[in-house]
Amino acid sequence: MPIPSAPQHQPRRGELVADAGNNNIHGLYMDTLDGEAYLRPLQGGVEWTTSPANLRPVPHPLPARPAQPAVRRSKPRDANSVQLASS
Repeated sequence: MPIPSAPQHQPRRGELVADAGNNNIHGLYMDTLDGEAYLRPLQGGVEWTTSPANLRPVPHPLPARPAQPAVRRSKPRDANSVQLASS
């Protein structure tokens, strides 16, 4: 007698999921196109594809963190030190 398989997880766009086909790495579900599920790394970056059958829910999502600027200045900008070229 065959063992029944678990129903396939149907994530919502933007939901945090685990990719069982890639060491359960976590990613944000973006969409499924042509039979491939597209996931994006949590910190942004290049999407990767996996089989929709590999998607698993993440029971305890990571707490939301406030957005951080992509680049931080080492020193505040000093308006007096900026010189514009004169024409």
